[in-house]
Amino acid sequence: WNLRGLLCTADAARRLGKTDEADELTKEAGLYRQAIDAAWKRTGLPHFPPSWEKVGTHWGDTETLWPTEIFARDDSRVVASIKHVRQDFGGGGPLARAALASWEVSGTLGDLAERLSPGLTAYVLTRHRFIDDRLRRALKGGVEQLVLLGAGYDSRAYRFAAELDGRPVFEVDYPATSRRKARILARRATMLPGSDVRRIEIDFEVDSLAARLRAAGFRAGRRTFFVWEGVSMYLTRAAVQDTLGAVHAMSAAGSELAMDFWYFLDAPDLLSTAYRMSANLLSLLGEPVAFGIHPEDVGAFLARLGYRVADLADAAELERRYLGDGRHVVPGSYLVHAIRTRSAPTPSRRGVGRRPGARRQA
Repeated sequence: WNLRGLLCTADAARRLGKTDEADELTKEAGLYRQAIDAAWKRTGLPHFPPSWEKVGTHWGDTETLWPTEIFARDDSRVVASIKHVRQDFGGGGPLARAALASWEVSGTLGDLAERLSPGLTAYVLTRHRFIDDRLRRALKGGVEQLVLLGAGYDSRAYRFAAELDGRPVFEVDYPATSRRKARILARRATMLPGSDVRRIEIDFEVDSLAARLRAAGFRAGRRTFFVWEGVSMYLTRAAVQDTLGAVHAMSAAGSELAMDFWYFLDAPDLLSTAYRMSANLLSLLGEPVAFGIHPEDVGAFLARLGYRVADLADAAELERRYLGDGRHVVPGSYLVHAIRTRSAPTPSRRGVGRRPGARRQA
């Protein structure tokens, strides 16, 4: 979808008479196409791979099935991908949605991801570092439990095993993702440090987050560190408010939250235009960006829900703190570290929405 957005932006630049910029964008699109083709050849598959990382949920097929100028209708790889998805994965829609929420840029294809969305790799790495730093400080400060909302393949329970020192880690996610992760870890059990991991399988549409956590031994009213990354932008505003309200209700004052937000880049330059178009094209996969809030407004938004912003890092700040080699972080996303206050959330006028934590994924 990023390649498609880039090609559309190049076409717009050409129509506006900005030939030099159009040529530059077209050249960059050519590099993206070459990277995709090279990655496909390395798989040895007749179809586009289920995942470019060769692990995780299946999303790669679905994004390549749209007959655009990127891939022709009669491209043998497209034909084979359609057959692969229909026969083996029942259409791929829910699987595609699931992967978008848990996808991380890593491994040998980090360079490909960087070409497809400049600054994405750096953002993912600095996002992890920001949250890790806050978590490490919180564990030293005496938080009693860790909750990973939409845990996916998060490895903090093992990376922080020593610092956790027996404190429980509640990994909340959909059953399919949770069980697959459990199978992967079971095969590598002897390689992992001991950690009190409690997997919470939940259907966010029908289950109560608080009830499922309590059933797994979560101690309500205790200082807790919550991690919620890569999810909020795919939810409605009401769903985000509901989740944050539930977190506030089940935790003690002084509990901490680390999460990321997306916001709309409104600059008129071509780069911002390309990023805006890329976000819109996510709707082709059934995973549109649904919620955004500007960094200037997030403090008041969280305050109404009973949180105080302790730290905020946008792209420029993440670059300043963690990168010193000239790399750039993709704009439009930022990290927030917030503290739960004693005040109760301010009631808001909401329509009927999803249950807390709900995500558009299988």
